Formats: sequence, C-alpha cells, structure tokens
Amino acid sequence: MIGKIIEITRQYLTEERSVITADSNLKDDLGLDSFDIMNIIIECEDAFGIRISDEVLGNFVTVKDIEKMLITKGKCPE
Repeated sequence: MIGKIIEITRQYLTEERSVITADSNLKDDLGLDSFDIMNIIIECEDAFGIRISDEVLGNFVTVKDIEKMLITKGKCPE
C-alpha cells in the first residue's frame, strides 16, 4: 500500500526525487502545498475505494500519515 501512495505522491512533485519514504514530510521534505496534498488524498480515495472527511485533511504531515488513515478506515491491509 505504501508503494501506491508513494507512486501517487511522486506525480505531484515539482522536482525529481529519487527517494520518497514513509517518513517523508509532505511539505518540508517534498515541497508539496495544501492543494497538492488534497489532490493526493483524492487520488488515494479513488485508488483504495474509500472517502476521507475534509476535517482531517490538515492532519497529514508524512506519507505514513496517509497510510495510517487508510488503515484506520479499515479498507486496506497494513
């Protein structure tokens, strides 16, 4: 699952990065803005067939945070 999240995230990077990890900070390490993060969440929702409420969008700091939310929704294996 983390591989798919990283694949989706990579599409929104403005510069090529060879390494994105679960601990990569979406804003500080990857240079993403709130709009990019929102689009990543939307793509993850579509890819994994779930919906994440708008209230939690600001809670995503790292790639791993996205994975944790998907696991919490109970739709994806760890």
